[in-house]
Amino acid sequence: MGDRTFVFLNHATPEDNAFTTWLGAKLAAAGYDVWSDVLRLGGGETFWNDINDGIRRRTALFLPILSPAAANPEKRGVHNEIAIAMQVMRREKLSNFILPVLLEYVAEPSPELIQLNYIDFSSGWATGLTRLLDRMEKLAIPRRDGPDRASMDRWLAVQGHLAGAVNDEASDHTSNWFKITSLPAMIRYVGTPAGRGVWDEFVKNSKPPMRAHMRLAATFAEPSEIQLEFSPDIPIKTEYEMPTQAFMDGKPPDNMPHLKGVDARRMVVDMLRQGWEAFVLSRGLKKHEMSGRTSFYMPEGLLPGDWAHFVTKAGKRAKRKLVGIRGKRKVRYHFAVSARPQILPFPRLIIYAHVVFSEGGVLVTHKNAAQRNRKALCKHWWNAEWRDRQTAMLTFLAQGSESFDLPLGGVVATVSATPIQFEGPCSYVRHAADDGAETEEEPDDFDDSLADLDARGGPPDDNDGEEEE
Repeated sequence: MGDRTFVFLNHATPEDNAFTTWLGAKLAAAGYDVWSDVLRLGGGETFWNDINDGIRRRTALFLPILSPAAANPEKRGVHNEIAIAMQVMRREKLSNFILPVLLEYVAEPSPELIQLNYIDFSSGWATGLTRLLDRMEKLAIPRRDGPDRASMDRWLAVQGHLAGAVNDEASDHTSNWFKITSLPAMIRYVGTPAGRGVWDEFVKNSKPPMRAHMRLAATFAEPSEIQLEFSPDIPIKTEYEMPTQAFMDGKPPDNMPHLKGVDARRMVVDMLRQGWEAFVLSRGLKKHEMSGRTSFYMPEGLLPGDWAHFVTKAGKRAKRKLVGIRGKRKVRYHFAVSARPQILPFPRLIIYAHVVFSEGGVLVTHKNAAQRNRKALCKHWWNAEWRDRQTAMLTFLAQGSESFDLPLGGVVATVSATPIQFEGPCSYVRHAADDGAETEEEPDDFDDSLADLDARGGPPDDNDGEEEE
C-alpha cells in the first residue's frame, strides 16, 4: 500500500466521540496508526491539516462508524469524508478500502455504504472489536509489532479530556426526592355492619384512600367522607383512632389493634400512593401501566403549546416541552412521572421520570418498539434535560405554588414542590465539547422497523427547551 498506513475513523461529533475514542485507543494498542478528528480534543498538534489529502493518500482502511447521529443529513463533514473515501475506492480500485462499523441500528444508512459488508458492534463492543481485528489482519492492514508510545499518548489525552476531572470543591446536587412536610395527625380504623364481601370490595375501590385490615380498614379519611361513597343506609363507624406517628412506629395504645411498624408504614405508603394517583389525575395527567409501575403522562394540548414553565435554580424563568412531535408519522413523546412514597428516614415522595410515545392519539404499547424509540430519543437527554422536565412537571402539578396536597379523604398530606438538594464533597468537571465540532442537533432516529414507527427524517422540535426573557 506504499504510504497508506493509517486507519481513518469517520464518525459523528460529538455524539459518537466516546466510542470513537475507545476504538481508536484499542486499535492503537494493537499497533495500528489510527487517525480521527477527535484527536483534536486531546490538545497538541493535529498531524493532518488536510483531511482530504489524508484520506486520498495516507489512509489504508477507512472505517465509517454507522449510527443514527452519523446518518443525520446535517452531519456534512461525515458525509463529505465518506464521499471522498468512495472516490478513492473506485478510482484506485481498492475493493477493501472501506469497512463500515455498525455502532447502532440505522433505519436509513448512507446509500454509498448500504452494499458493503460491515462489522457489527451493536450487540457488544468487545465482540465487535474481536471481529474487526480479525478482519484487519486478513486484509493485511499495516501495523507495528506493538503500540507506539506517541500514538497511545495522543489517544489517552483524548480519553482524559472526555472523562473530565474531579476536584475538591463542594458541589450541589438536585435529587428526585420531594419532602412530605405534613401528614394527617390521626389515623383511624373504620368498619361497618355490612357483609365482609361488600365491605372488602368497597375498601379496594374506595375514592378516599383506605387499606383493609381484618374486618376493618385503616384510613386517614373522615368517616363523613367515606359515608358519602358508601351506602347511606349502612353506617360507617370509627372503631379506633390513634396518632399517625404512633401507628407508623408500631406503638399504638394498648387497647387498639397492634401492627408491626414495618407493616403499618406499608399501609401508610399505600394510602399516600392512592392520594398521589388521585392528585395527578385531577390535574389532567393520563394513566399508563408500565412493567411493575404506574406512570402518569402529559397529554397533548393540556398545556398551551405543550410548554411547561418553571424557575431555574439561578432564579431565571424557563420552559420545557412535555409533549413533542418527532418524525414524518408525527410520533409524539409524552413526559411522564411516577411516584414512590417512603416513610423512613423521613416521609418523602421519590419521583421517577419516564417517556411514553403515541401515534394518532394511541399509545405505543409494543414493548420493543417503546424501548427502542425511548432509547433513540432519550440518549440525547442528559441530566439537565431530565432535571428541567421534572421541575417543569412538578411546577405544573403544584400550579406554581411551593407545595401541593395529596387528597386523603377530607384531609391531606402536603408535599414540597421543590426537590431536596444535597451537597457533595467534590465536583466533577467535564470538558466542554470542542468548539469546532459540527452542529449538535437532536436527530430524529426512532426505529421505523417496530410498530411501523417511521420517524426518521422529520424535523426536530423548535427550541425544545429555552430560557425566557
